[in-house]
Amino acid sequence: VYDLGARVHSNSWGGGDNSYSDRCAQIDYFMWTHPDFLLFASNGNSGPDPGTVHPPATAKNCVSVGATRQAPNQESVAWYSSRGPCADGRRKPTITAPGGDEGLYIFSADNNFSNPPTPTCLLQGLPFMGTSMATPAAAGCALLVRDYLAQGFYPFGLPTGGAGITPSAALVKAMLVNGGHEMGSADEPSQSEGWGRILLDDVLYFSPLDVSELRLEDEATGVSTGEEVAYYYDVDAAAAPLEITLVWTDYPSS
Repeated sequence: VYDLGARVHSNSWGGGDNSYSDRCAQIDYFMWTHPDFLLFASNGNSGPDPGTVHPPATAKNCVSVGATRQAPNQESVAWYSSRGPCADGRRKPTITAPGGDEGLYIFSADNNFSNPPTPTCLLQGLPFMGTSMATPAAAGCALLVRDYLAQGFYPFGLPTGGAGITPSAALVKAMLVNGGHEMGSADEPSQSEGWGRILLDDVLYFSPLDVSELRLEDEATGVSTGEEVAYYYDVDAAAAPLEITLVWTDYPSS
């Protein structure tokens, strides 16, 4: 997939306990060695109990996706959406997106079940709901972020206003986290909604409509022990709140 040019990978599958598995280590290793590749994984449908997130969503570098209910109830986490923490205490999910619930399902492409399946150009609703439906929606948001950067919207908020950017996976993940919309959790980031429901309008800057601007630092070299990199900004605190998000692609664990 990577050799064919894919840089965003959506995975609506998984299972098992909330441990860090061999598959998780493989995912983290691939992302460590391919820093522009961002993988998404469904958090699971074993909620609402805590500690129900399952591999591969328990990997460190992937974007783990929980589910909200469908509109107009998207401000609530779906009851079935698996919760964190992972066995080692890390928060999951990373973010959430609509996954549907009874009576308000998510629609998706539908093929027949012959072998091989034949495209039908139909839609499937009932009974489609789950973090498996939320995950491709989140991956689609990542593609919109990459397209925003590639078309040169950054930093002026206008098409072709700047040079196109080929972002790292960490930068795309940081933008999704920064655009997380808090859904009322008192302790966000929480083990039920992560950093919130993806709302790209909260992070992407478009001129002249938006007040909040966007500044990005995509550090490709990194720092060694004892080193530091400093960034300085002038902030107009009266205009809009300052939100800073730091994301890195980590080395795989054992």
